Amino acid sequence: MKRALLSLVLAGTLFTYTACKGQDIGSDSKGGSVFTVYALKSVRAELNTKEPLALSRVAIVDSVQKVNTSTGIRTVRKVHGITTRLALSNSGKNVVLSNLLSTKLGVEARLGYQIVVDSVTNLDAFPGTFSIGGGLISGFDNFLLYDKASNTVSHERPFNIGAEVNYNFYFAAPSGVKKPTRWVIALNTSIVRTWNSDDLISYQNLDKATIAQNAVAFEKFEGRYGTLDKSVWKGRASIAVPVFFWHINLIPFYAVSTNFNNKTKSTPGVNLNYVTQPIQWYKYKFPSSVGLGLDWFDKKASKPNLFIRGAFSI
Repeated sequence: MKRALLSLVLAGTLFTYTACKGQDIGSDSKGGSVFTVYALKSVRAELNTKEPLALSRVAIVDSVQKVNTSTGIRTVRKVHGITTRLALSNSGKNVVLSNLLSTKLGVEARLGYQIVVDSVTNLDAFPGTFSIGGGLISGFDNFLLYDKASNTVSHERPFNIGAEVNYNFYFAAPSGVKKPTRWVIALNTSIVRTWNSDDLISYQNLDKATIAQNAVAFEKFEGRYGTLDKSVWKGRASIAVPVFFWHINLIPFYAVSTNFNNKTKSTPGVNLNYVTQPIQWYKYKFPSSVGLGLDWFDKKASKPNLFIRGAFSI
């Protein structure tokens, strides 16, 4: 844990002096991204159940000014860059911020390439513009495992590796709309070789729990219970339609995940965020935001998952 925190602090010191940061604006309740942007000239921090803290940057390698060939009007300037991202990852079912330092956390690193919208001269002169990118994912999780077959407890750090692709299309403002309104189509897809996290349940030692006649009570989980499989392939794809209107950001989404065996889950949901400032679309700056999310991972569940997420400029 101390090594993971030290690595992140050192990375954060380095990344503070860079020009471009990445951010998940929208996600599901398990932290899966549904809307990812790379905002220029800002340092960002995220509140997320899957990744309690994440930092990223883009090393710019090229910039391209787009021009409308029929009119000669400059439209969009895009930046091409190599992306890096380092995050603390949470392998538990839930994370409690007050117990974050005592929580067993893993580390996730990403390396990729992005084409990012830098600035816009006249976006409304044509239907819209896009950003696209992808990269590699690697890292390890960190948790205690109670093996149900051997009845033994072990400290596990299973390794993960995979790839991801994201695409956003930003539409021009609707005709006659005076407010800074924008519609976006966001696509995300990933494939990862990982472990069977969905098959393991959380457990607590009996000496740390209170056992009543019809209930067991405890303050927090100790680890995961079951049989560990470190060679599970998982795929995930999502589509979202983020809408920005003044200080409001609504992100309805639909995600599908599978382990390529016999388990496929569909997850409809929505994020509702309050944005501290209307988006400056000519500079593509995304300000701080905080909001609520709802999704349904289990079709049989009578109640949705309610979660809080935020993204802050620092």
